[in-house]
Amino acid sequence: MDRRQYALALAKQEFKLFPLVANTKLPLKDTDGYKSATSDLEAISGWFTADPAINIGLRLDTANLLVVDVDRHNSSNNGVVSLAKLKEAGYELPINTYSEQTPGGWTSFVL
Repeated sequence: MDRRQYALALAKQEFKLFPLVANTKLPLKDTDGYKSATSDLEAISGWFTADPAINIGLRLDTANLLVVDVDRHNSSNNGVVSLAKLKEAGYELPINTYSEQTPGGWTSFVL
């Protein structure tokens, strides 16, 4: 499933989304970011028509989701290592977890 399809699937479940500049976490110019989040399918489709490479923000204060941001700042503070330790202890992320890579090379998972 591509980003557009995933965004529309979330909106169909009434999650509220907002457009971000491609490959960033920054709201598009002349938008209110999370304050203008919507689940309107036509509006969301329009974002991808205007720029197929946009990122999508998810308004979390209205969603029943867990987001895991796996940072890899340095060898002593590496989220991938932490996830591996949790897996060794018997904890794993669900198989159907959606993930995005951030501009800094880190990964965010939406559960």
